[in-house]
Amino acid sequence: MNVSRALRRSLLAFAPLALLAGSSFAQGLNWTEVTVGTHPSVRGDANMVYDSARQVTVLFGGYGGTNLNDTWEFDGVQWTNVTPAVSPPARKSFAMAYDSARGKVVLFGGLDRGTWPNHSTFSDTWEFDGSTWTEVTPLNPSESPSSRYCPRMAYDSDRGKIVLFGGFGSWYLGDTWEWDGTNWENVTPSVSPATRCGQDMAYDSARQRIVMFGGESSSFGALGDTWEFDGTTWTLLAPAASPSARWHHRMAYDSTRQKVLLFGGWGSAYQDTWEFDGATWAELEPAADPSPRYSTGLVYDSARKSVVLFGGYLHSGAVLYGDDTWELREDPWTNLGGGSPGVFGVPELTVEGPLTAGSTLSLDLQNAPPFNLILAWLSFSSTPFNALGGTIHAFPYSAQFLRLTTATGSHSESPLWPSGIAPGMDLYLQFLVQDFSVPDKITLSNAMTATTP
Repeated sequence: MNVSRALRRSLLAFAPLALLAGSSFAQGLNWTEVTVGTHPSVRGDANMVYDSARQVTVLFGGYGGTNLNDTWEFDGVQWTNVTPAVSPPARKSFAMAYDSARGKVVLFGGLDRGTWPNHSTFSDTWEFDGSTWTEVTPLNPSESPSSRYCPRMAYDSDRGKIVLFGGFGSWYLGDTWEWDGTNWENVTPSVSPATRCGQDMAYDSARQRIVMFGGESSSFGALGDTWEFDGTTWTLLAPAASPSARWHHRMAYDSTRQKVLLFGGWGSAYQDTWEFDGATWAELEPAADPSPRYSTGLVYDSARKSVVLFGGYLHSGAVLYGDDTWELREDPWTNLGGGSPGVFGVPELTVEGPLTAGSTLSLDLQNAPPFNLILAWLSFSSTPFNALGGTIHAFPYSAQFLRLTTATGSHSESPLWPSGIAPGMDLYLQFLVQDFSVPDKITLSNAMTATTP
């Protein structure tokens, strides 16, 4: 039977009857490697923050066979080497945070990469305004954190303070400091976590708490505890589930979903992703993950609603350091349902991947007859109606393309999302599947929909 004729006859026979909402399934978070041109060289132990005023990720320094002191910015599409006139000395394992009230990136401490115990550590404070770095001398220079590496910092936006905890100087440290843009203050809360280095922290702005997890203890073991700091005291939490003990993991706060996210770490070959909602940790199950690594860069890009990861020390293989860029974001695709059963069940369509220029989409169709024609309809609006035993959502279609299923009754392809697509466009994709076992000789896959960011 001629497929086009069958489609036309079926559509005419099933005139629009009623609008159906279909089934909606929750979107998931997925990691996607971002294809970029020029980018920072391989490295671990760099640090990244998100500059919300300029809507760019800022990366500084790290170690990639030698210490580095370059400054890079990522706008979601490309990396740019900023090359400021003045920069901090090359270093690794320093702390960095973004002060959104003053529009400054703040950097403290770090390591010059000498061999312990003959290395030297830094105790300097620097600020970056988007153009140049400036070393800042506190008004009260006698009160400042001691030189150290592997401390961590987070910015408390409600109190306008950067909070620093721990690290390693002559030994493991467990002190808490605050920077207000002018002075450092040793807070000395009545309750504090044990001394440690290699922990990480993120500020949960919804609950107005700094969340800290893990680190390496003074007995050289990995820690798996979760703490919160409210500006006055530290509180040890007892979540029902937690990531395994580790250090040199990275954390970022997803302000859209109001969750603290954690990735990777040292202590095992970690490549897991976790989120913390203020009560418990839950492991996410993305379709793909960056390779196992630690001491990466990790930030949340609030403008693009995406977690950005760069590089890190790799756990295995001949390559020691990464120079790859990944994004973790909610998959924009939603399943609308609407499929109709055929001889092998309901054809199942899945589409994954961000709708950003140059990103790779994953399109997969299952449960279709083998070596059969399938017709994809792509629409930029939807007038759904009952037809062919299901619901057609991708109508009126704006484009269509013909494909052939494999011997297993499947079809997969990985198109690149093009540039120049306007934001706010609604997309609908659905397959019409030739199947001579059903009266109309055509079945429907479910429809998938997404909106361009």
